[in-house]
Amino acid sequence: VLNASHNDIKVVADGIVPASLGVLNLSFNSLSELPAALGAAPVLQQMYLANNKLTDLPHTFSKLPMVDLFLSENEFTTIPKAVMGMSQLAKLSIACCQLKEVPPEIGNVASLRFLDLSFNNLKSLPDALARLTGLNALNLSFNPLPALPPVIAALTALLELNLDYTGVTELPPEIGNLRRLEGLQVEGVPLKEPLATLYAANPLLLVQVHNTALISLDLSALNLTKFPPQLGRLTGLTALNLSKNAITTLPPELGQLSRLQQINLRGNPLTAPYKQLLEVHGERAVVEYCNMDSDKVDLTNCGLDSLPPEVVMRGPKLAQLKLANNKLTSLPSRLTSLVGLNTVVLDNNALPALPDALMGLPGLSICMASCNQIRVLPEE
Repeated sequence: VLNASHNDIKVVADGIVPASLGVLNLSFNSLSELPAALGAAPVLQQMYLANNKLTDLPHTFSKLPMVDLFLSENEFTTIPKAVMGMSQLAKLSIACCQLKEVPPEIGNVASLRFLDLSFNNLKSLPDALARLTGLNALNLSFNPLPALPPVIAALTALLELNLDYTGVTELPPEIGNLRRLEGLQVEGVPLKEPLATLYAANPLLLVQVHNTALISLDLSALNLTKFPPQLGRLTGLTALNLSKNAITTLPPELGQLSRLQQINLRGNPLTAPYKQLLEVHGERAVVEYCNMDSDKVDLTNCGLDSLPPEVVMRGPKLAQLKLANNKLTSLPSRLTSLVGLNTVVLDNNALPALPDALMGLPGLSICMASCNQIRVLPEE
């Protein structure tokens, strides 16, 4: 071991390094270059060169049996070519330099496990980074990345990913591929709700809500105000716990979870008709109601005084509409767009007449309207 750090060394002479040297620390000096002869050190595995004035490394360094290399706080504008030939390199730190690009040859360093590229000027990453199949830790913080580079999704061995204060404004669905992550940092990234709430509770939830391989997910008691729409892609989910949050309404994405066997929505201040559906018919009825591809809507016994707008949004695919035992006094004219309706059940409401909108439905064959306040039947 040779430690000559924190000096004012400007030149390293040829031959100063003994053949048995395994660790060399020249950090915090004034070096602008290193001798090519240093590349002949047969057992040099760790080199600390941080905080110098280096702009490149001698090509002979590619032959070193280097395992750990620390190049941070120098004047590199790209990763030195010599690094690409270090076949045993496991850890590379080249933070706080002036990197504008990462050369595609970085993919040749297959042994790399740790890569620190923080505090540089990177705006993209090469696709060749995907060849680093054993990479466990990647630090991209404080780089002006306009978006999360797509290649990140291919680094499925990642355990740690740091995206603090990058230009990333959202996380793409592919972040869910990083299923081995144990640490995720996105401080300073303007996450939208409900992702911001999820991150505050547990950063790894950002991965889970994008993980299409999940079959069970617990998002209870997180103070969520919105149902995470990302969950709509998790079509393999069989169990979902959203209890004890602050969710008031539910989106169509919930209806896409056709394999759900268990879902808990209790303890949320749900509004109509979700609240009534949950209380009267249970969670499964809520999921079915949110399924915009279903040809049936059953809002029986929900105490409704008006038709929820999302019913009309289903369009011509809706065939059956059950609204019995409510407080309806009318139906909207927009109901005429439901040209596929063949059955409408309106028993036990407060309708003063059969709604005009029903009369124009070409396929309507069953209309149940007993126990209302109808006094006159339409002529047609």
